[in-house]
Amino acid sequence: MFDISYHRTIAATVVAGLGMTFPALAQTAVPIDSTLFTTYESYGNNNITWVTCGSTKNTGGCYGAGTLGPFGRVCAVMEGQPVTVGTTVTRSLYVLDGGSNTNIVSLNVFKKTYTITSNSDTVSITPSKKLTLPLTGGGNALFSMAANDGFIFVGTDASPNAVKVNKLTYSLTKLGGFSPPLPVTAITANDYGYVTVTQQAATGEAVFLSMA
Repeated sequence: MFDISYHRTIAATVVAGLGMTFPALAQTAVPIDSTLFTTYESYGNNNITWVTCGSTKNTGGCYGAGTLGPFGRVCAVMEGQPVTVGTTVTRSLYVLDGGSNTNIVSLNVFKKTYTITSNSDTVSITPSKKLTLPLTGGGNALFSMAANDGFIFVGTDASPNAVKVNKLTYSLTKLGGFSPPLPVTAITANDYGYVTVTQQAATGEAVFLSMA
């Protein structure tokens, strides 16, 4: 998953001597890792293989690779927003483990670091945190995960409540459910930070909980 986005701002530019005003695009800084990307692949659901490729100012190719795990069952992978200090970019990487022989659901947090120069990119991904979530998983469960700037939202279709995880404190909040209980069938987010949790009955009746 890649979450680099660009936002354009419209400004007014006055052309001297013509008395005319034209819309112009304000200049926005391009992230220093905008020409680099990482792919994540999972075979057999037990491990994740990652590879970072792209280009720097003077070079192009692949700069790092590795393996994360083992996990019980990899259900979702998501990168956080970048934090840039000088030539170093860090992101949080979230791996949702739904269990395999057990019903335990865990959120594994890693720290991904790029150190970028004109000729190279040094990449590392290291474990940071592991949280056990109050959700039911297992081999047959379907999982959903989305995020905004402050929180991660996780749910399964074997659980009647989604869970909200604070990105800074890692505190957990179980979101409200319904009576009779309805399983979580989808979680989506938009560019404005609004997250929608969908809970649907077997008969097709659905309810939606939207929050920022």
